Amino acid sequence: MPFEEFDVGLTLTPKVDKTSRITIRQNKYSVPARFIGQNVRVSLRADEVWVFDRHKIVVRHPRARSGRSLGEGLGRNLPAKNVGPSAASPPGVSGRHVGDDPAGRPGRSRPAHAFPRPSSPSRR
Repeated sequence: MPFEEFDVGLTLTPKVDKTSRITIRQNKYSVPARFIGQNVRVSLRADEVWVFDRHKIVVRHPRARSGRSLGEGLGRNLPAKNVGPSAASPPGVSGRHVGDDPAGRPGRSRPAHAFPRPSSPSRR
């Protein structure tokens, strides 16, 4: 009898969103940016997620176990943007301590816990 390979995983065809990610069972996995807006073939296996372009595997991720988690190496398939010190912080959050002077000079800041608490009005 001739040897024939077959896919042991569950085959799915999710659509790649604008952030170059696919959602499989409430988990997000990255795919190359060239697939944005397209459906890709995915093999959902016991321990891995394989993403195909026709018959060629383009990316493999370890399977995430908890809902809404992000696949390992999530950003590695996206083009670089927002490169710089502010890229690591969410919008509106600076890497400085509360009380830094506006120029961000070192030695002029205190951590947030160093500020005294305002006294609460006494109740009678």
